[in-house]
Amino acid sequence: FFGAIELLHHKYLFKPSGRQSMAPVVSTASIDPTYTHNPLHDLEGLWWIAVYAIATKGGHHGRQSLKQLVDFLFEDDKSYNNRTLTFLSDDQFKLRFKALHSSLPSDAVVLLQTLREKLIGAYRKAEENVTNLPSYTNIASGLHQEFARAFGIISQKMEEEGFHVASVTS
Repeated sequence: FFGAIELLHHKYLFKPSGRQSMAPVVSTASIDPTYTHNPLHDLEGLWWIAVYAIATKGGHHGRQSLKQLVDFLFEDDKSYNNRTLTFLSDDQFKLRFKALHSSLPSDAVVLLQTLREKLIGAYRKAEENVTNLPSYTNIASGLHQEFARAFGIISQKMEEEGFHVASVTS
């Protein structure tokens, strides 16, 4: 339900293609036999959980558009493809997430976007040479602290706007 898009596709989606464009390449090839799980997938899963939690906690403004976003990304029969396009494309991300801007603290939405961009950058760097992926501890170096900090800020901003967010303790 909240899995990383590479896990859904069972292949690398951010390998360099030799093109100048920085856009990720989604190949139509079948499952990549060299594909392996990495910690970025776990962070992306947390990102999708945050998207879901924030969208389902949305305020009375834009309630219908938030429901449509949740349905589009998580409930729809095509949510697998919808999530892939939304995560990979800046334009699709902005289009889909404008529903969040109208009903939630803009700082929270901006932080989600920033985390997404950092994840994509980390995926690209890691997949420059997939035969020699960095070690488990280095591949997401520093990102887990950024996620923890950003999620704390998002929770605080939502609380300030009157949304109850349950705290998580270690």
